[in-house]
Amino acid sequence: MPATKPFGRVTAKDVAERAGVSRSLVSMYLGGNKNAWLSESTKRRIDEVVKTLGYQPNTLARALRSGRTNTIGLLMGGISDPFGGLLAEAIMDEVEKHGYRLFIAVTRFDRKREREALLNMFNHQIDGIIYMLSADFDEDFFRKLDHSSCPVLLTENHPEIDLDSVCFDLRPGLRGAIHHLEKLGCRSILLQTGCYDRMEEQWKSLSGEFSCNVETFHWNPATHTQEEFIRKVLDTRPDGIVSQGMQLEKTAFSSSDYHPRLIEFSMLPQPRTTVDGVINLPFHARVEKIVEVLVAQIEKPSAQKMKIAIPSEFLTPDEIQKLQKQPRRKTVSA
Repeated sequence: MPATKPFGRVTAKDVAERAGVSRSLVSMYLGGNKNAWLSESTKRRIDEVVKTLGYQPNTLARALRSGRTNTIGLLMGGISDPFGGLLAEAIMDEVEKHGYRLFIAVTRFDRKREREALLNMFNHQIDGIIYMLSADFDEDFFRKLDHSSCPVLLTENHPEIDLDSVCFDLRPGLRGAIHHLEKLGCRSILLQTGCYDRMEEQWKSLSGEFSCNVETFHWNPATHTQEEFIRKVLDTRPDGIVSQGMQLEKTAFSSSDYHPRLIEFSMLPQPRTTVDGVINLPFHARVEKIVEVLVAQIEKPSAQKMKIAIPSEFLTPDEIQKLQKQPRRKTVSA
């Protein structure tokens, strides 16, 4: 008999005949059925035949039997920038730790593509979906997903939509950043909003705490350019800038008579002499919690939806240096 089957798909029946056991025993063993008792020698024999014949389980048939494909979908606007790729890879690693595979759909921030990609995931029996919302979305559309048999997790908090969500609480970081700029003598601050959903609402709950004047500038990465924000800065010339959509250098604004203070948002802060601090958004804690919550809803569905907020924190350059030397931390609150 040849080492591999030259034509057609290798089946569980082929493996069973070659290993000298029943087809049902092969299916139970390869399917991980705990009720299938096999001797160690039989397991080794089946494993050797699987390797020799190049057998690949029929995942569609298994999905029809179990109701699961062990696949999680990730729907995101873009992946071309370094951070988008880093995020997708981190989610893939975390998904695989839980025994799932990742199916990625990139929408290029296009509404029609989003809807088509979501429908495609449902049609392919994806077990659960991580939905990275773009800046604009349709509440009525998402309400239709409330009772879907496939759990959908949002990466922004929308209390009016009854879906699981894991997001950042931006308020602790914003509070620390503005207070820090005030201590540095800033009386006027330009706060860039729009990249993280609900940021303006979170900011409004804090705005009465400060003596300085804070102006917000709504910036959407899908429709605005960095040059537009720089023009806004040069027109208003604030003492301090809080940027959350891009990495900026002070040299982009500085002139002989204008040297603004600069704070930026970061999920993986690195020491930089060109900024006065960062609002740290714990990257790994968020990825771990996203996958943890979605897997829990897949394996033990609950009518009660999880609304998780991971607190941000303001870090000075010295604190960033210290953070680099510490083991990874996870700080999560519901």
